Amino acid sequence: MTKVIFDFDMFESKEATDMLTLSCIKHNYEEFVDEYGHDEANIRLARLFGTAWENCKERVWQWYDSEGADEK
Repeated sequence: MTKVIFDFDMFESKEATDMLTLSCIKHNYEEFVDEYGHDEANIRLARLFGTAWENCKERVWQWYDSEGADEK
């Protein structure tokens, strides 16, 4: 089995890392909501992303309410 380690230090700035993490969370949030519903998606993303989810969950919810749900 190959172990893959993602090195966030490869990005030039913390802002770039934060934007990548936020984009990843948004992508997963849409899929998780479709699969499990909002409550379970929140629980699963908290487990998956930890502190990053706690720091940006309100932005993700606002984005989903305004844009994410409209794209479908």
